[in-house]
Amino acid sequence: MVGVGTSVATVRKRLFGVAILLVALAAICAATATGTAGAAQGSGLRFHTVRVIDPLGGNIEAYRLLVPRGWIWKGGVRWNLNYANVASVAMRVRNPRGLEAVESFPLVPQVWNDTTFLGTEGSNYLGSEVRRPLQPAAFLTRLVIPTLRGSLRPETLRAVRLPKVARALATGPRDPSLKSEYDAARVRITYRENGRAIDEDVYVGLAYQRSSILPAQLLWQPLFLYSFKARHGDLDRASRVLETIVSSVRPSLRWYAGYQHVVDLWTQGQMQAIRAAGALSRAISDANDSITASISDAWRDQQDSYDRVYDRISEQIRGVETYDNPFEGHPVQLPSDYGYAWVSTRGEYALSDDANFNPNVGSTIDWRLLKPAR
Repeated sequence: MVGVGTSVATVRKRLFGVAILLVALAAICAATATGTAGAAQGSGLRFHTVRVIDPLGGNIEAYRLLVPRGWIWKGGVRWNLNYANVASVAMRVRNPRGLEAVESFPLVPQVWNDTTFLGTEGSNYLGSEVRRPLQPAAFLTRLVIPTLRGSLRPETLRAVRLPKVARALATGPRDPSLKSEYDAARVRITYRENGRAIDEDVYVGLAYQRSSILPAQLLWQPLFLYSFKARHGDLDRASRVLETIVSSVRPSLRWYAGYQHVVDLWTQGQMQAIRAAGALSRAISDANDSITASISDAWRDQQDSYDRVYDRISEQIRGVETYDNPFEGHPVQLPSDYGYAWVSTRGEYALSDDANFNPNVGSTIDWRLLKPAR
């Protein structure tokens, strides 16, 4: 059993190394933190950059993302050492003056063996829940939606496979010793909450992997799991802003190094000692300052993979434009409802239809007009 466990842990470590997307949303909001963006200024729509601090992960910036001014964000990183992915999230960013919201949900790794009994379904086997594998749409309609929205009696309007997203997931870093498959889907549901009719799109991307060491054993897990919601009939329009929030997530290299260090400790079976010593935060913090070239390369590869995935998702959402950010050197997706888009050195964005609008007027910081990516 020790040998089998070690093999499973090794395969799982590779899986999580390939799939840092499973925590690409994992720090969208600081642990137990709440924030409110300031009131909008000028014409059009404004976003500002939220820098997320993870107290347990060394009290450093974990991620940053764009949030519309005036919107409320709440949630946090959840370090859960009972699962092999060790960290996940529950978070929400919403418009306090409407029903628009984006929400991400905790990610739980799954395992199934075709020939060996690992435990009853739902039990924990070596850091994964024992569960028979499902395709993405079935995963959402049979497990996720009943758990999250079951009390609201949601009606499923449609389920859509996202093959381009699945192919984008497959272009990420690969381990040739693993047989890997990816799939993705979106399910739209409708329900009433507090007397108001709401539509919600739930997105998921799943990875399925087997190793030559344990060919009968399947490791499968969601790489991302989140939803967009808005008033009934308004979701397609609102998705342009909500997609900007999700696709803008940028993990920090220091936080990534700490996270990977904890995954390594878990794989090596050292997490019990870490728990007993109460030394998790210290172990993460130490790794934050010890960044190797391989960690840096992996971090860049994962960010590239992340961008490819959300490029494909944005293709499903009309009215989203990709721009080149001259200050940060990476693309950004913004709603294309406005004729002009500006970015500042502080990571703020201003969108307007007014040709005479120039945020540099009266400003002490540098704003530049964005150009669509080619």
